[in-house]
Amino acid sequence: MNTTPHTEESPPSAAGRKRQSGIRRVLLALDADAEGSGPLDWAADLAARLKSELGGLFIEDAALFELAGHPQVCVISTLTMARHTLQSSDMARMLRAQAELRRAALERAAARAGVRATFEIRRGRRSAEILAYSGEGDLVIVNWSAGWASGDEAHVVAAGASGSVLLLDRPFVGESPVLALYDGTEQSLKALETAAGIADQDGGDLVVVLAEDSAELRDRWAAVKPGLTEGRNLRIRVTAPSATASGAEAVARIAAEARAGVMVLPADSPLIEDLKLRPRHGRGFSSLLLVR
Repeated sequence: MNTTPHTEESPPSAAGRKRQSGIRRVLLALDADAEGSGPLDWAADLAARLKSELGGLFIEDAALFELAGHPQVCVISTLTMARHTLQSSDMARMLRAQAELRRAALERAAARAGVRATFEIRRGRRSAEILAYSGEGDLVIVNWSAGWASGDEAHVVAAGASGSVLLLDRPFVGESPVLALYDGTEQSLKALETAAGIADQDGGDLVVVLAEDSAELRDRWAAVKPGLTEGRNLRIRVTAPSATASGAEAVARIAAEARAGVMVLPADSPLIEDLKLRPRHGRGFSSLLLVR
């Protein structure tokens, strides 16, 4: 393992320049169980760093409507203790009220971050509606704290999304280094640009992991570095696996040493499957961003 990574600093440009990461919208799925403004504020901050808009998708769970009208399901008034059968119209009215609360919270978070907000209401199964609504320019945030199992939301969305997917264990913006793997391909450069956009802040810490420690790849990095750092205030560390270590294990070790909050990879990276299956304590990072 390369234990003495090279550190480079890029001074901020006076004029700077507006970049496009390819991500037009940060999309967060909401439902009646969502609580507090914390996740919305964090997603809005991420959207601002990526110069994109913030999208809220409120999903009316189809399973709730299947319960409505069932003879053993009823509503009890907290004032009169009267009971009545729960109808589909009752469920729709309650969910629309919750949706309006989520819409207002989303718009407040977007205003604080200075980004544009959109909001959509759909009815169905969460994973299916997320995939149906999201597009190529979206970065979809899904919860990864429960791990990785076939059929769960993280697995389904990561496999089926046409855009980028953030498998989020816990928020990371501004609190820990961002790590990106660069192998010289256009897709890895796109992932690197996205990682730089997230890390771009005073003293923004970006760890660039070269897929191999070769002169050719270091030359490619040297060629793309000026465009990546122009107008940004980044602290960049460049490292690579040693000749005796490779693959997901080596990259995870580097992430652990850097105490990275998020690892950013192109969605077609061969390392992804192994990294996704690693237990939380063995990942070396808290979240994984797959860039398409």
